[in-house]
Amino acid sequence: MDKQPFITVTQGMRGWFAVKLWWNPDGFWEPWSTSEDTFIDAKAAEPDGIAWAEAEGLEFRPYTPAPPLF
Repeated sequence: MDKQPFITVTQGMRGWFAVKLWWNPDGFWEPWSTSEDTFIDAKAAEPDGIAWAEAEGLEFRPYTPAPPLF
């Protein structure tokens, strides 16, 4: 598994936004920083995340929904 920081988009209480994640040595991905902008859906937030990733020389990973638990 590649454990380099990357940028993706996610949904929170404020809507959809870009987030930079880093691999915590305790064994999980952790948010490092988030964008200030908020969007209506994942597709609308992706250009913000892509631009941020390009500016920082990081990989952008598109949002992938988690499978249902049940």
